[in-house]
Amino acid sequence: MGGMGRERIHNMKHDFKFISKHSPQVKSAYSDLMEILSLVHDDLRKQYTFQHKPVGSYSRNMITYDAKSNIGFDFDINIYPNDEENRFTAKQIKLLFKQSLDKFAHRYGYDFAEDSTRVLTIKVKDRKNSRILHSVDFAFVNDYEDDDGYDCQEYIHYSLSVMVVVRLSLSRHPRQVVRSPCGSASTRSTFLPSRARPTPKLTVVVVLPVPPF
Repeated sequence: MGGMGRERIHNMKHDFKFISKHSPQVKSAYSDLMEILSLVHDDLRKQYTFQHKPVGSYSRNMITYDAKSNIGFDFDINIYPNDEENRFTAKQIKLLFKQSLDKFAHRYGYDFAEDSTRVLTIKVKDRKNSRILHSVDFAFVNDYEDDDGYDCQEYIHYSLSVMVVVRLSLSRHPRQVVRSPCGSASTRSTFLPSRARPTPKLTVVVVLPVPPF
């Protein structure tokens, strides 16, 4: 069979459809998601606070789903924790968020959160037809300035007993570093317009766990 024939067969496996974030279906799901995040934020207020930001296809209004699969559209949400006193490890922050999420998400039709190595995921399922109507991925992110004044971003996740920190260098030129009284670099979150950000540079740091676990 020629190349054109193979390409036609391959393309028949998928049927990607575009759905606007202004459609009733997406607007309703996103409204529920914002209510869930508000409940989680209030619930965690005594432990830590956080900011959240939609990223990926929703932020660009480029939401798609495969009409030939059993998986609907999804949201990607970055969670920016504020733990200025460093009371919790990254693992504890994620666990507290999951526990709180599980308190509220089921009220809106979601299953309990699935904890992968990279994100927490919640799903609304149509069990009768074995379909995932839509899902949400929560990634835990820290924006900070390094010692040279570069804007950086960390995505933190766990694989078994090893913590993996994925660091993205976001700025091309260093900026003045704001230092705390103890002399360490400030970890205050910094946000730059996307058009001002160069192509990120990726660094992966593997940190072995330290007792107690």
